Formats: sequence, C-alpha cells, structure tokens
Amino acid sequence: MARFLDWWRREERCARLMKALLLALLPVACCVAYCAAQGHWIGDVYLPNSEWNDELFNYKQVEGILSHGYPQGYFGFNESHALKLSFAAWSPVLVFPWIIWGLLFGWNMMSPVICNIVLMTLACFLFVWLAKPGWKQLGVISLLFCLYTPFVRYMLSAMPEVICFSMLILFYALAINYLQQEYEKKNRMGGRLALLFVLSGIMTLMRPYMLLFLLLPAWF
Repeated sequence: MARFLDWWRREERCARLMKALLLALLPVACCVAYCAAQGHWIGDVYLPNSEWNDELFNYKQVEGILSHGYPQGYFGFNESHALKLSFAAWSPVLVFPWIIWGLLFGWNMMSPVICNIVLMTLACFLFVWLAKPGWKQLGVISLLFCLYTPFVRYMLSAMPEVICFSMLILFYALAINYLQQEYEKKNRMGGRLALLFVLSGIMTLMRPYMLLFLLLPAWF
C-alpha cells in the first residue's frame, strides 16, 4: 500500500509539472499569435514607435540606472521637464526585475520585452505548481488568459504592468496554496505566510495603493 501511495504521489507531481509547463507556454504562444496576426515576429517590436510614450521614458530610466546608478534625466509624465535622481511617480522597486535582467544579460530595445515574457512565463508555471488546478480549471484559466488581451500588449512593451501582474499571480498562487495547506491540516504554512507578507510589501513599494494586499496575509 505504501509503495502504491508513493507511486501515486509521483504521478501526481508529474501531472502537475505537465500542467505547469503547458500554462507556462501560453504567454509565448499568445505573443507569437498577436504578432503573427499583424504579419510580424516578436523581434519586430520597436519601442520608440509605440503608441505609449511612457515606454521610451521607462527604457531610458533603466538605461540610466544601469550605466550610472540613477536616472540621468528624462521627461516627466506631463512631458514638460527633465529630472535627474528622480523616479517620477513610482519607486525604483517597480523596475527592479528589468535592472536585474540588464545586469545579467545587457540592456537593449528588446530586453524589457523578453524579460516581460520570461516573468509572465515563470508566474504561470508557479501558479499551477502552487495552486494545483485541475484540468478543467486549467482550461478555463487558459481561456481567460487569452481573452485578456492587455496581458499580451503589456508583455510586448516597456511598461512595468507585467511586473505587477506577475507579482499578483504569484501572490494569489501562494494564497491559494496557503488555504489548501490549512484545509489539509499541514504544518508547513509559516513560510507561505511570510512570503505573502514579503510579496505584498514589495508590491506596496512598487505602487503604494497595493498596500491593500497586505490585508489578506494579515487576515490569514
């Protein structure tokens, strides 16, 4: 009986890994489909030609941080002035994944796009691994992901929204996992609760209104 249970647990982990890999492929597939529908490839994305002028400002901000440790001057959101040593309306925490990416792999026009796709892919993988959805639930999640087109538009940009999206997906995955562990009366919940507090703290530093997400781990 014990041998059968060990085999079943291994098979369960294998199925979960398969689900996680399938959902992890979805961000890349959506980006490829989005670009192909317009007759282009992901590598054809050109940030300076974007309809969102924030993208080039964000790119130059990270470029300044990587080269000098702080922004070297960029136009503010009202496009009327240039500032040094300023991170505009948000904190440098908002773009720290891009900074880490730039330090590891260099910084060019495609760097934020590739980093965004990698972040969303990793978030999708961890969501399935932690939340453990069934096949039907995985299908519904995939459909909703595809229908929410801002996921794709933000991945193919130099906008930090994908960083926030990824953090939120991981936050909710940990919250679901915490509730599952509580339901199963397991004793490995302290670490998950600590991670929820850490994630909500980081999100608050990214954008102050995300302080609201501290309420969930506090309630737990």
